[in-house]
Amino acid sequence: MGVVLAHESPADLCGWLPYMATLADSGLRLLAFDFRGFGDSDRPTSDRDFFAYGRDFQAAVGRLRADGARKIFLIGASFGGVAAFTYGPTLPLAGVVSLSGETSIPGAHLNARSRRRRAFARRC
Repeated sequence: MGVVLAHESPADLCGWLPYMATLADSGLRLLAFDFRGFGDSDRPTSDRDFFAYGRDFQAAVGRLRADGARKIFLIGASFGGVAAFTYGPTLPLAGVVSLSGETSIPGAHLNARSRRRRAFARRC
């Protein structure tokens, strides 16, 4: 099983480091990343590319699948939580966990409310 860890804002993947050893000891494959424009990740010059957080999740899920993870979960904290709920329904996932994620951040083009309803409607 794999877990993609999506960080808070303003922050970077380093916020997950204290917890990663515990999760790894449980036998999980982990991938924490910096969203574009955060931490060591470059900020794209166009807003269209900057707000394409779905590509970050697609790449992370693809990497875990390539490493052998069959079931993958997204876990996001705050900003990462709303991003996970916004883009999670578009990805082949076992589940999404939001830790104190907002329901939307209009300035970041994230809206978990509209995506979440559609995702749950399909699964029920």
